[in-house]
Amino acid sequence: MKTQYPKLQAIELDKGFIELLQGNLVLLKFKENRFFELRDAIEANKAIYSIVKGKPFLSLIDARVYGSISADAREFFAKDTLTKEIKIAEAIVINTISARLYAKFYIRSSKSANPVKIFSDIHDAKLWLQLQQKSMFGEVLEREVHFDKKFKNN
Repeated sequence: MKTQYPKLQAIELDKGFIELLQGNLVLLKFKENRFFELRDAIEANKAIYSIVKGKPFLSLIDARVYGSISADAREFFAKDTLTKEIKIAEAIVINTISARLYAKFYIRSSKSANPVKIFSDIHDAKLWLQLQQKSMFGEVLEREVHFDKKFKNN
């Protein structure tokens, strides 16, 4: 089943695609039977940063069509300083047992700075990402603001 979301902007990379979908949802799709290396991960994160213009984003990784990814590339995706501060959460969509094992290993070994979860359904992944954004920004909006005494009467 192919899922269609309106593309706001798309960038084709050598080994994948970056697409800005509705709102701040960024989709990374791998090209079939490609080996994703560190340099590919660097290229992908630079493209993601440029497509979101440095603003917070939700990361949806569609790994249903998949080759393989190096350990260096996995580590880079988890800890890259360019995007880790603005990545709200990451959902990985897979459809094979081997991809699930790879994804679980990625989550455990790289200790991502952001929430990461594995899904077999792209709609569930998208919903989870939206809930992560709501809970993160909902906390900020609901947090009580304390002012210094000198600002109370202004």
